[in-house]
Amino acid sequence: MMKMVQNICRLILLVFTGLLFGCSSDNDNSLREQMIQQTVEDRIQRYTIEKRNSCREKALKEAGTIVDSILLAEARLKRDTAGRPPIPEKPEIPEIVPVEDSLPVKPFFRDSTLELIELDSSKIGNGQ
Repeated sequence: MMKMVQNICRLILLVFTGLLFGCSSDNDNSLREQMIQQTVEDRIQRYTIEKRNSCREKALKEAGTIVDSILLAEARLKRDTAGRPPIPEKPEIPEIVPVEDSLPVKPFFRDSTLELIELDSSKIGNGQ
């Protein structure tokens, strides 16, 4: 009888231990699943924020480029070009008419160096 009571106690202890470990593992798994789910949600949220920020920056950059080109086009249109005269054409080359001159060409001043050269050459010719 004592053995039977011991066997029943062992059986109850074994069942109780099994239930205890079985319940705790489900609780651990559910806690682990919750942590994994929370981590995944955090990563998705960070990715969404980063993607939204990069798209916003890209859109602002493209908008800035468009606005700059529009401002440049408006500035070019507003530029006053009516006051500036057109570039004049080159005149035709005039025809050169030679002047008929009846006077002989003479020097304005008397050249004294030529007289000295003539004197020197006359000395050489005399054999001195």
